[in-house]
Amino acid sequence: MAVKLKANVQYINAIETIQRKFVPKKVKVVSKDASTAGPIVLATNDGYMGGAQRLTWRAGYGQCSRNFVFIKTEGRSSAFTAHELDLRLYFKRACAAKIALMRDLSQYSRIQTLWHAALEDLSKRINGVSAKGYTWPGWIMAVQYAGIYNDPEHYNELQFPQDFDV
Repeated sequence: MAVKLKANVQYINAIETIQRKFVPKKVKVVSKDASTAGPIVLATNDGYMGGAQRLTWRAGYGQCSRNFVFIKTEGRSSAFTAHELDLRLYFKRACAAKIALMRDLSQYSRIQTLWHAALEDLSKRINGVSAKGYTWPGWIMAVQYAGIYNDPEHYNELQFPQDFDV
């Protein structure tokens, strides 16, 4: 009998303190007695805590979601490289392109047809991106990001590719 798995981790937007069980022992803390139960404060100004949900495929279950909690205790000390700044710009262009393409009714039905064909045959790719593991908006953005990344100067992100890769 199939069992539906449901995630039960919830996140708080503003986290001021971190429980000791989430932080490795090597991390220095501000509180005087770190062995006591209760919240503690990290001794770094650049540390933060976050969470994410990732979709995974499990045999017998299909698509399942997994929640991750992460803690960054030290900030970045080096400056951003030119390549990292370019990647941030490509991501920004792909986000804007996804929104524009989902509002463009002249391309909407063609993109939807390509999406359904890509779901039926996961070996079909556009700009090297398969539909496996993506939602429809996520797939549109991934396709546009891959196109921008491969040819940032000549790729028109407001025009979705006409057909699958050969």
